[in-house]
Amino acid sequence: MLDVYRRAKVMGVAMVASLAMAGVSWAGPYSQHSNNPGNPFDAPIAAGDPRLTAWASAVFDFAPAPGVGAGFDDPANALGPWDGVTASLGDLFEVGVNEPPDDGTSLLFDDRDPWNGDPNDLGDDYGFLGIDPVGTIIVGFTSPITNRPGPDFAVFENGFSHDFADNPDHLSWIFAELGYVEVSTDGSSFARFAAESAHLESELDTQFGRSFAALAPTGVYNLAGKHIGVRGGWGTPFDLDDLTSDQLVSGGQVDLNQINFVRIVDIVGNGAQLDSNANPIFDTWVGINTGGFDLDAIGVLPEPATLAMCALGVMGCARRRR
Repeated sequence: MLDVYRRAKVMGVAMVASLAMAGVSWAGPYSQHSNNPGNPFDAPIAAGDPRLTAWASAVFDFAPAPGVGAGFDDPANALGPWDGVTASLGDLFEVGVNEPPDDGTSLLFDDRDPWNGDPNDLGDDYGFLGIDPVGTIIVGFTSPITNRPGPDFAVFENGFSHDFADNPDHLSWIFAELGYVEVSTDGSSFARFAAESAHLESELDTQFGRSFAALAPTGVYNLAGKHIGVRGGWGTPFDLDDLTSDQLVSGGQVDLNQINFVRIVDIVGNGAQLDSNANPIFDTWVGINTGGFDLDAIGVLPEPATLAMCALGVMGCARRRR
């Protein structure tokens, strides 16, 4: 296992992701942004859920988009249990649409050096669509994630509720920064969860502008970041059974009973990236300094046998006390 980890670290960003996401169709609505235990698709996992007995323990690659602010550029923030501290994957600008000003001024909330007006300048801390890659992070675990009945792991981001919306129909919406989720056995071949994002850009709530747009989480499935992380700590669940028909799984490159790595790939939020039905994905953008997906933690749900052993251990302790 250590040899596999070492190889993955050397590989860095030269990873091969499975892009074979055939068109899929589910039958939402999917879960709300927080406590929604009855949802049959993706009921969120609470950070304090006793089933979460393991967490991501090592970072093997961290490649954020340019310009991530100090304090959010430490990949170690993504390790261990949920604590409200995150590693940001950054955000990208679109030339001619929302690029930084070229008049020597800085952007709101931005303490970086003023942009010099050249989107091809890789040293100015500003990333651009089509020029710089989106941010990614790869984490590993002390023991492999295995495929069991129900969700196998949960991803925690720092989205927050739009419970102060002027539109009463949007009080249950969320300010979300979404991300694709991929898994790997060898650190080289990554299978991506097929996902759905069923809303148009015009359907976002832009009460506070496009950079703080809210969306309805009930239209989003298998994308990390659709649940509240700022207050309460709710994670998005992922079930490895969803990957059984993936070409890398059927081809033997990815073993669903030995997942050693999880990769998060940021979604820009302007529709440039697609869901599994070729629909554009929209979320809040463009963020400044701490924009893009913010990974707080990834928790593992153990095998049922492990839970049973834990329960027996607790019962044994109780008997000994008596």
